[in-house]
Amino acid sequence: MGKVDNGRVSVNAYGVLGALAFPLLFKVFKPKRRLKPDDVDQTKLQLAQQIIQELVGFRFRFSLVLAEPSPQKL
Repeated sequence: MGKVDNGRVSVNAYGVLGALAFPLLFKVFKPKRRLKPDDVDQTKLQLAQQIIQELVGFRFRFSLVLAEPSPQKL
């Protein structure tokens, strides 16, 4: 459900067509300690739910949704 790259964490959605996987949407996760005054505290699960809702709004059809558990709290 998240990827760490240079200390940044993102929640990603990928589409799969045959053997090809391609990125659809992503949202940046910020731990509470890194939030700015205007930021809203959101869990990775909440960000994933937003991504799914956006894709449903684009009329994407899902046959499967997978999530990777977070190994640690950030």
